[in-house]
Amino acid sequence: MKQYLFVLGRTPKLALVELQNLVTSPILIRPDIALGHTDMDPVSLMQVLGGTVKVCEVVYTGLMPTVEDLDAILTIEVKENKLVFGISTYGEMEAFTSKALFSLKEVFVERGVHTRFIESKHDAPLSSVVISKQKITELVIVEGKDDWYVGITRSVQDFEQWNERDYARPFQDAKHGMLPPKVARMIVNIAKEVVSTSYKDVHDPILLDPFCGAGTVLVEALTVGWRVIGADISEHAIERTRKNLSWARAHYGLQNAVISLHQHDATHISDVVKDPVHAIVTEPYMGNTNASSFGNVIERGKAKNIIKGLEKLYIGCLREWAKILAKGGVIVMALPQYTIGKDILFVKKVIDRCEILGYTHVAGPIEYGREVAVVRREFFVFQKQ
Repeated sequence: MKQYLFVLGRTPKLALVELQNLVTSPILIRPDIALGHTDMDPVSLMQVLGGTVKVCEVVYTGLMPTVEDLDAILTIEVKENKLVFGISTYGEMEAFTSKALFSLKEVFVERGVHTRFIESKHDAPLSSVVISKQKITELVIVEGKDDWYVGITRSVQDFEQWNERDYARPFQDAKHGMLPPKVARMIVNIAKEVVSTSYKDVHDPILLDPFCGAGTVLVEALTVGWRVIGADISEHAIERTRKNLSWARAHYGLQNAVISLHQHDATHISDVVKDPVHAIVTEPYMGNTNASSFGNVIERGKAKNIIKGLEKLYIGCLREWAKILAKGGVIVMALPQYTIGKDILFVKKVIDRCEILGYTHVAGPIEYGREVAVVRREFFVFQKQ
């Protein structure tokens, strides 16, 4: 089993939980970099992951590497007497100055190797776009707590496909279906691993999103092999979901995917969903936080009333969903946190009552969302007892 560095994206806490379900014992060695083992091919793994931007095979561990160490590593990577390389550093890297790195290039030139060095801008790590488009051999140098690591990037996130998923689909209105596709993929993967552990003999698991919005969660679930059911109380949401799913089926070869859609209230979903489902993955209604409702700042009293209403809604949902969720099934659910000045308001009763409603609180809060946002999202994982 090979060791890899995983460079995490904009939501590292959520990305790490996703990684924990797909990679053996990943640990954070920096806030946005994990170290772990896997037998899975890096390219295939990257096609599954939503929260990792680079997968780098570890080729050196120990004291701070020297230019001679990097020379030895890169020599193995020379193909057809050509080398296009770049270096991305994470940590205190004064030793790796531009002068030192260009001297490394000169070593290969003197050997007769056609060499080009791609320098990052403003000392930032090389982007997936640059690595992919220029076909760079990238060395990733990471200063950990006890050791230094050098990895060779073996796979990067397919930025073009993710951009297409986000912006080319028929509907991407942020007011209807707030989750970006990468985040939807992460929470779908988290649910899938729990389900695969609970139901080893189930080959076609069923995922339900009862607040499907624009169908983002359903699209990501389809691409990793779920049968999906979507529901929303809004007729317009169901129409948006239907068009986005049709688009995804045509673009990603999912013509045989099993899909069922219902315009229905999430608190009475058992009226239309009769067979057991294995996972419920959703970002539910978060309350009316439009500026037109609250002015520029949400008032504390109004926010407290919203929280009370949401607690009632979510508890009603969990009670209802227990009727159709198979034993051992999983719920991955976003819950809102309101920041009002120095106060933080949260739907605490939902967590307090989950066991009474028949669930085990498996994980969470897993932070997601901008720190400056008035309404932040945290993901929670519940498993039916």
